[in-house]
Amino acid sequence: MKKQFLVLALAAGLGLVGCTEDKEKAGAAELGENLEQMEEKAATDAPALAGNLGEAFGVYIASDLMNGAGITADVLNVAEFTANFQKAMKGEEPFQMQTVGPKIQQYMGGCAAAKQSGNPMPQAPENFSAEFGFMVGFNVKSQGMLNANNFDFAGFDKGFASVFEGAPSMTGENAQQLIQTAMTKLQAEAAKAVQADEKAFFEKNAKENDKIISLPSGIQYEVLKEGKGPKPAITDKVRTHYHGTLLDGSIFDSSVDRGEPAEFPIQGVIKGWQEVLPMMATGAKWKVYIPSGLAYGPQGRPGIPANSILVFEIELLDIVK
Repeated sequence: MKKQFLVLALAAGLGLVGCTEDKEKAGAAELGENLEQMEEKAATDAPALAGNLGEAFGVYIASDLMNGAGITADVLNVAEFTANFQKAMKGEEPFQMQTVGPKIQQYMGGCAAAKQSGNPMPQAPENFSAEFGFMVGFNVKSQGMLNANNFDFAGFDKGFASVFEGAPSMTGENAQQLIQTAMTKLQAEAAKAVQADEKAFFEKNAKENDKIISLPSGIQYEVLKEGKGPKPAITDKVRTHYHGTLLDGSIFDSSVDRGEPAEFPIQGVIKGWQEVLPMMATGAKWKVYIPSGLAYGPQGRPGIPANSILVFEIELLDIVK
């Protein structure tokens, strides 16, 4: 259950929206304040939203490829890239990310190194343009804010192609400003929806189970087994067995299923775990409901959609010395 940070678009460093550890700390108690700040910023920047977000994405991504990695029109087939970007955004899977991702990242790293050193560019892998377009679209869609229903593909195609044709339809600076403004607005809308949905869930959960204990942070837990040993400090390393599911019961991680306990420093896991583990006595087993802001938040991770409440059965086996 290690922390991961937001990667929007692709791992080669497009950096369209930053994500710091502060965003991971936004639990239920802080969500309202963050939402208010985001809505205020979105309203302030509203005029910038008059531009075309899809076109801005196209210009920004293409500019990053050309200027950052040295990818040129003789290497990248624009039509194949944009077609497969669109397929991924629509949920189609002409390729497998497990195969495409490492291959493209390795090639992009080689391109960036060659550009910096002045050495010849490496040979592009087979199906590079199509697979790369799919990878970018897949990662954009995975963030949970942009999809086929709210994204302008015609604008994206126009902006992307314009850069490789040598006549960008807008400046990179304008494209970046437009994207940041639009993403702020989308984050505010998503945060507002998450706040309402999580509030309803946790209220219902507490009402239906009188064994539930609610914490100020929004975390809820039920004691399944009392522990009789010492409680760990936040700086300790612990050994646990855990079983993690989404609200629909689907399993995303389980040391129990693997048949092997997990050891880790408490400060190295998600904030929800950092709060509850020091409260548990060794030998205890709790069922814990963690708000999305104290889990993986809007970035999600493989197997965990953005803004997911996580449910864990956690058994604290030992404090590792």
